[in-house]
Amino acid sequence: LLLFPSKKAGILIDNDYIMASLGVLSKTHKAGAIKLLEKSLDISFPKRPARPKSKKPVYQTELDRLRQEQLEKEKQNEEMRKHLAEHGWELIDGEFRPIEKKE
Repeated sequence: LLLFPSKKAGILIDNDYIMASLGVLSKTHKAGAIKLLEKSLDISFPKRPARPKSKKPVYQTELDRLRQEQLEKEKQNEEMRKHLAEHGWELIDGEFRPIEKKE
């Protein structure tokens, strides 16, 4: 019983095994995983300049932007209410109606 391949056997590369190994390796050594992938597939990824990292997470930046938009809209609505109140209109049940004069 032979446990080793004969001299006639060629080299076998299991790409699925390499990809699974890359997935595990990328968790701790991202740069090493990239180099192994480049070597295994005989390709080269273009180098990108490093981006400055924000201290805030992306979702927090988006929430801040949405909150700012909401505040601006509320400010515009308040200005509109004041302007219409000066000209005899008031907001009742979501509709602007003329202010009823009391006799």
